[in-house]
Amino acid sequence: MGEGTILVTGAAGLVGRPLVERLLAEGQSVVATDMRPLEGLDCPVVIADLNDVHRLYTAMMTHSIQAIVHCGGVSGSVVSVDNPDLIMRTNIGGTAHIFELARVFEVRRIVLCSSASVYGPQPTDPITEEVPLHPASVYGASKIAAEAILEAYAVQWRVDGVALRIFQVYGPGRSTDCQIRTMLMAAIMGRDVHLPHPATARRQYVHVDDVVEALVAALGGRDLPHRIYNISGNGSLTLREVAEVVARVVPGANIYFDATPTGQENQRGMVDISAAARDLGYTPKVSLEEGISTYAKWLRRAGARGPA
Repeated sequence: MGEGTILVTGAAGLVGRPLVERLLAEGQSVVATDMRPLEGLDCPVVIADLNDVHRLYTAMMTHSIQAIVHCGGVSGSVVSVDNPDLIMRTNIGGTAHIFELARVFEVRRIVLCSSASVYGPQPTDPITEEVPLHPASVYGASKIAAEAILEAYAVQWRVDGVALRIFQVYGPGRSTDCQIRTMLMAAIMGRDVHLPHPATARRQYVHVDDVVEALVAALGGRDLPHRIYNISGNGSLTLREVAEVVARVVPGANIYFDATPTGQENQRGMVDISAAARDLGYTPKVSLEEGISTYAKWLRRAGARGPA
């Protein structure tokens, strides 16, 4: 890679922070930006909202940014769900600002963190990057809009951009709700937990370390034939299978499920990551057991405690 300084937005987040640390470990020149303070990073840090164009412009000019990884924004369909205006202003308006900076400063590559939420309930099997998009949330719609911005800037201004549609991310650093976190927190604290989903409901998780690998590959990839790639872990798992792994990592976990499917529970097919494997060399490496183990250790360090 090694061609100029890389700007990482959302650098305090679940994906942004380990990405910055990985790039620095590889000897890359990095500038980190987020709304939240960042400590312990050996690189320049810019505290800025994605809509703070003047501050971001100054950062681009001051540090001679040559590439951008756009991890910033409202992250996940369960975040700010009651504030759709914030989601749209941040994920659409903020993304537009980042791509305009990429155009003005002629960056060599911009990588966009998109989301599996663009697919919505999707019975197609497998889910390739070409299937029709049916978002079931404002968040999903905002990510479709962000991808459209990437496409428009690529066609009209020849900005070299690539988007990764990232599936359900878990692992150290995740503090927002997800089923794995719910199971682990209850198990660590010695409590029973009931999930309002059937045990046969399927999920497609990806560990944060594998997401970082994919972002690094997308940042350095040459002559990529596509602008959008699916990024997920090794296959689809039932919640029962996930619970069994949690129980092995944290013995004594008692996890209960609803008996019958509800709503659109089983309407997403298997994700196809063959394009990312072919063009990016992406292969998820973190097994579910290893990933849940590292996540449990992080949750304990972050303050989760068992019964006295």
